[in-house]
This record gives sequence, structure tokens and C-alpha cells, in this order.
Amino acid sequence: MNYKNKFIDRQVENFPAVVILGGGGYKEIDTYEIIPVARNLNFLSKGYHSFILDYSIGENSSYPNPLIDVYEAIIFIKQKAEEWHINKDKIILIGFSAGAHLAGLCGTQWKLDSFETLLNNKKKNFKPNAMVLCYPITSMELLRKEKGENVGTNWGKILQDNKEKSDVIKSIDQDTIPTFIWHTRTDGVVSSTQSIKMMEKMNEFNIPYESHIFFDGFHGLSTNDTLTNYKFSVQDGYQPINVDKWFELMINWLNKILNY
Repeated sequence: MNYKNKFIDRQVENFPAVVILGGGGYKEIDTYEIIPVARNLNFLSKGYHSFILDYSIGENSSYPNPLIDVYEAIIFIKQKAEEWHINKDKIILIGFSAGAHLAGLCGTQWKLDSFETLLNNKKKNFKPNAMVLCYPITSMELLRKEKGENVGTNWGKILQDNKEKSDVIKSIDQDTIPTFIWHTRTDGVVSSTQSIKMMEKMNEFNIPYESHIFFDGFHGLSTNDTLTNYKFSVQDGYQPINVDKWFELMINWLNKILNY
């Protein structure tokens, strides 16, 4: 029996796709927030394609360069949608830390006419349909209060420039896309206040969202398992409780939001 042909002949569904944006302060892109997420959380078993994007970092990360990278990736994925069996109306951004900042900007600024011009795309078919923000940077003002001058030395250009357009919270309006957001209460690098303030602003505009502030945990937990131990997911034998549940919570929420 030719199993290969039987598989190919089956009706193939068009699946949602997630674009994963690792953190790293726009100075680098941390592999521990992309490889374990893409491969080991097994999006495919949940019916989702997954993509990893290397966006502009360092001096090349001046606004709006990283956003252009994301929007061009979305356009490319949609162009390949039929070939790759992707539902082009179900494209999700998943970002971690600085990558979540980038996802947040893309999820709030897609409607700006300037991007139609920059991308030569009048149909705004670079709009993502939902975003997942994992311990995100959302406010430049808060970041400077928390980090002071360190922002200038430890972060990439887009965070150094302090432009208002680089502020996720200030970009939130009625056109912000549905959002799943999570943080840990004891994050010592990007405080949970960043997520809480974003939730408050989304409430003002009645944006659909789900949020989870977990009891404790370090910054950069990623999958919160032994795969990311070297980035303090497990330190001195201690692993923060419940944080690893974010993936299943996210999938349930996405299925609801996307009617999938």
C-alpha cells in the first residue's frame, strides 16, 4: 500500500500561522526565545504553522525598520498561503520582551498610511490578526524610569531614540488587534507594570484581550522548562509555578478569537 500517495491525496486544511519574534533588546535575537518555542511547543500539533523572523537589530533597528521587516514577512506568507496551506486571514505575531515590543507596535500601527507607502501596499494586507506579547516592553516612559541611562547602552537603536512612535501604549486605539499578554510579577528586567498599563489602555478602547500575571519568575522565561534553563528558567533547583501553562492558555484563546 502506498501510504505516501494516500496522505497527499487527503483534503488539506489551510492553517493559521504564527510569526515568532525573539527578544534581546534589539541588540541581538535570543535563540532561546525562538527555537524552543517554534520546535518544542509543537504548534503543528495544534494546527498552526510557525515561522521565525530575524528582524533588524542594533544600529539597523531605527524606527520603522523592524516593523517593515515584520510587515514584509506577513505579505510574503500571504503570497505563499495557497502553496503552504495557510489561512491568510489568521496570521499571529508572538513576541518576547523586545520582540513583544515589536509585535505590539505592529499590532497597533498597521493602519498608518505611512506603511502603505513604505511597503507599496494599498490594501493593508500586512495587518496581523492577533498578537501574543510575552513579558513585553510597552512604554518608553516606563522603560526610562526603570532603567535610566542603561537604555542608551544596553538596548538597540529603536529603544535609544525615544520616539513617540516607538511607544506601544501611545499607539493603542480602536484599531488595535486582539491581544494575549503575560508577564511575571517579579520580573526584574521589564516590570509587570508594562503589561498592566497596556491592559488599562486596551480597556479604554474595549480591545479583546486575555492577560496573565504569574506569581513569580525571572525575565526571559520563554518556555519555562529545562530547554531554557541556562536563561534562568530553573535556577538553584527552583522553577516558577504555572508559567509553562501560558502556551495552552494562548492556544485556547487563539482558537476562540480566530474561530478556529
